[in-house]
Amino acid sequence: MSKNDTYQNLSSLKSNNKNFHNMKIKLFLSILSLALILSCNKDDDSGQSNKETKLYITHNNKIIYDGGFLISKATTTLKNDTYQNSFDLKIDHDTHIFDGTFSKIPYGEYTLETKFYENDKIQFYADTIIKLDNPEKTIDNLIFKKVNQSDPNAIIKDQFLSVNKNRNLTITLGPDKDTDGNSITYIVTPQENFTWEGTASIVYKNNTVGNYSLAVTAKETNNKETSATITIAVKEPVFLEAPSDVLFVGNSLTHPYGPRWGGGNSDKGAVKYHLQQIYNELNLANNFVEAIRGGASLKRHYGYNNPPNPDTPGNTYEIDSIKAQHNITVLQPSLDEPFNDLEDFKTYGKIFIDLIRAENSIPILFHPWALKNRQRTYEGNLRETTKLCDELGVQFVDVGAVVHQIYLDDTTPDKALYHRLYAGDSDNTHLSIEGMYMVGLSFAKFFTGVNAIDINYRVEEADIEYANMIKRTVDQVITNRYQN
Repeated sequence: MSKNDTYQNLSSLKSNNKNFHNMKIKLFLSILSLALILSCNKDDDSGQSNKETKLYITHNNKIIYDGGFLISKATTTLKNDTYQNSFDLKIDHDTHIFDGTFSKIPYGEYTLETKFYENDKIQFYADTIIKLDNPEKTIDNLIFKKVNQSDPNAIIKDQFLSVNKNRNLTITLGPDKDTDGNSITYIVTPQENFTWEGTASIVYKNNTVGNYSLAVTAKETNNKETSATITIAVKEPVFLEAPSDVLFVGNSLTHPYGPRWGGGNSDKGAVKYHLQQIYNELNLANNFVEAIRGGASLKRHYGYNNPPNPDTPGNTYEIDSIKAQHNITVLQPSLDEPFNDLEDFKTYGKIFIDLIRAENSIPILFHPWALKNRQRTYEGNLRETTKLCDELGVQFVDVGAVVHQIYLDDTTPDKALYHRLYAGDSDNTHLSIEGMYMVGLSFAKFFTGVNAIDINYRVEEADIEYANMIKRTVDQVITNRYQN
């Protein structure tokens, strides 16, 4: 072989090696690129580090405003061990709504701290723990507290109330007795614009618009004294239009009877009782009446002798009451009726609605709650109730949704807040006095449009914290308003 041939062979080998080397580089880069693409697109369910939430915060500040505080600034901080961010909430001074948005927050558990300022001084704060595990989340149930407020276990606490001028406002100062059963003595100053009603409550009445404060001292037998402040906003009355002539047709879900709902006629068990208290507070005329048949379904209301003839109403006092032609007739199916007797629910629901309209009354359907610890029926009941109401053009009050939301939000051991709505351990059907208070607030929100949190009326069986929890949930859930 000549030297020239050897040189050409060596050159060819080098060229081939070079091309092979280049191919290896290209292949390596291609594999690396593919790996990066797969890594970016991978949906790893074992970790949530790449998942983010958009958090919306809103807060109705009206009760603080009515208490005489003009909040000029509100700041929110969101933080955990690896993340922290803060911003100012926007303020609408006409609606008293504060709101703001956090974006691109990694999934996880966070502490949310909100502070409300008046003239650069923190007056209120709201702290809560939240879990972010969805692309979007709304926080609209902040529980605010006054800075330097009393010990949470104290027998009396600060209160923020409002009342129209020249209207009576009954204020419960605190318990009659301490935990040992000894009487508590209350001192209230200044001693004006109120009269005593018993030993632990007063009736406040003021004919001058403005913000007023009462200093309250509770003195126990061991000479221990606890102090609190009651702030009262006295306002000009606002004219409201709301239906006043309302007939409730239902069973013991509308008005249960028995000693657990008070003596006599078990007034505190009636929807109309709580609705009357709220209407009186709002200076609204009212005429609430009821036709109650215990345990009755819509079918039994229509004709007491089963089975009734769909074409011929029975001789029942429910039908006689409807024929009295009230402006509004609220019709309450039995508990879980759509779930248990769907065909009867649809058949007699339509029959009753047609009958009510024939008597020149406006029908409203009362959607009740599910059996205690059987919330699984709620969705089905709601679906069928919504379908019937849509088909017939009927409005309904979704009380069941309020109970269901309290169940979902309750993080206490054994769902204590949810169970408190019901009448007792042995009664999975009826609501307690506190529960019926919730029903009254739901109908009041529907009929008047007034936010439940702005209503002072509180049944004495519900402490302030529990009543406010109910009010916030009613405002969150009952968003439809009665339409004439």
